[in-house]
Amino acid sequence: MREYNYYIKKIKISLLVVLTGILLCSCHKEKGNIKPCDYSMTVLENANVSEAFENAKRTEVQIHVFDFSLSPDKNDITNPSVSGCFGSGNIFLIDEERIIIGTNYHVIKYLDYSNENKCYVTFFNGVTKEAKLQCYDKDLDIAFLKIDPKHLDEEVKKELKSVVLDDVSNDRLSDNSIIFLIHSKQIERSALLEKKAEDKVADTSFTGIVIQKEAFVESLNKNMLYINCYVEDGMSGTGTFDEYGNYVGMLEGGTEDKMAVSISYGDVKKYFKNSVLLAE
Repeated sequence: MREYNYYIKKIKISLLVVLTGILLCSCHKEKGNIKPCDYSMTVLENANVSEAFENAKRTEVQIHVFDFSLSPDKNDITNPSVSGCFGSGNIFLIDEERIIIGTNYHVIKYLDYSNENKCYVTFFNGVTKEAKLQCYDKDLDIAFLKIDPKHLDEEVKKELKSVVLDDVSNDRLSDNSIIFLIHSKQIERSALLEKKAEDKVADTSFTGIVIQKEAFVESLNKNMLYINCYVEDGMSGTGTFDEYGNYVGMLEGGTEDKMAVSISYGDVKKYFKNSVLLAE
């Protein structure tokens, strides 16, 4: 059994021409509304990818999930017989009750609501905490995790930011828009147990360009954000940001020839609103 699944999903994209050779806030919780608050990341007035990345990295996390179904030891994640996978995600909400993390379903597919398997989330500052499943949609390939903020020191919590979800982020995006994706180095299992993994999460970003704002992905039977950008294993679930720092989509899959697709901003925002905010 493979020790790890490194997630960047393999996809097949159907556009005008079928491609080949493809691998692979804080927010106030007013019922249904999403309003930026103290923990929301800064979005720039003037385009600057480097500065936007420095702001967006504070929302980034790396996610590790471990499947204990075939292992008698339910605690030892360093045991090679325990299969696991890792991917990326972003903070969507921080308040007194919880921290909500958004990612792809295929990154956390070992999890269920029983929480028998383990999920670790590492923030950009290297602090690692266990997370539980909040909700998921297999068809959308979106999932949300939750962490109890009481388990975080107040000074650590102050360093974190959430992505900004507004009504116009998607409208700003067009074909040929500049975007960036956040990359993280893989964190070793032993470092997760030590609950500290410095200089791993959001170590750099990859800049790309929007090829088509709404491209039909044949294998998924839906329209997605189609971009020309380099991606690596473990980046599934990371946010797609424009050059101002606006969150404009969730990376789902990539290809050998520097092409990638992200779940549309509208789909991510709608699911977050209906399944997290309105579900309370």
